[in-house]
Amino acid sequence: MVDDKIYHHGDMLHFSKIGEDIVFTGNPQTKVLLMAGEPLRESVAHYGPFVMNTEEEIQEAIRDYNAGKFEN
Repeated sequence: MVDDKIYHHGDMLHFSKIGEDIVFTGNPQTKVLLMAGEPLRESVAHYGPFVMNTEEEIQEAIRDYNAGKFEN
């Protein structure tokens, strides 16, 4: 199947497992982030750079970050 649609900055596309090739075309400034993986099939909560399963976990992560627990 050929998809001749035009996509813009910030568009997210989801591809099925059917088929073998994906071809992108664009201008020299075009940037594409391609990720692959199995669906999580669980709830997802996000806030800024934090991604967890629940709002409570997000709040805990923010507290930990503010307390410096993410430092190396």
